Amino acid sequence: MSPQSKKQDFVAALLDFIRTSGVGSALFLSGVDLSNRTDSQMFPTLAGTSLESLSSLPIPTYTSPVLQPGPAHTEEGDVPFIPGGGLTRRLLSSLPEGWSIPTASLLQFVLEGDNRADARLFAAVVAKVVGHDRTEWRQPSSWRAGLFGAPHDQTLYG
Repeated sequence: MSPQSKKQDFVAALLDFIRTSGVGSALFLSGVDLSNRTDSQMFPTLAGTSLESLSSLPIPTYTSPVLQPGPAHTEEGDVPFIPGGGLTRRLLSSLPEGWSIPTASLLQFVLEGDNRADARLFAAVVAKVVGHDRTEWRQPSSWRAGLFGAPHDQTLYG
């Protein structure tokens, strides 16, 4: 079985689970390759804005800076290409017509490396969107040691 069909099998199974589990809504979280930002996407959101609900967030609509040639090119109204977004585009594009469960995705531009601060910020935004008041986050113990392999012996550097 090809990896492409396994991806679609996973997406179909996940959407079926969402449909049959009785959830009230679905929110997909994904990272987007930071090196593919457009100039307009480099401006930060204004501090102090309301984060009561996803629709009230002053986050610009994501548009892909990368044109997709041929049949993969999206038409207006379709889900844009999300560089480095994993299965997010496939998930959103696979929602069947008449899907009644409110579904959205939050995207965060990220680079490879130590993304712990990005993760805390993203978690805070998600908590606000879903209506949870959370001020502190506990970092997984696996992030404290070994996140990027064993630390270098600092005595090597004098």
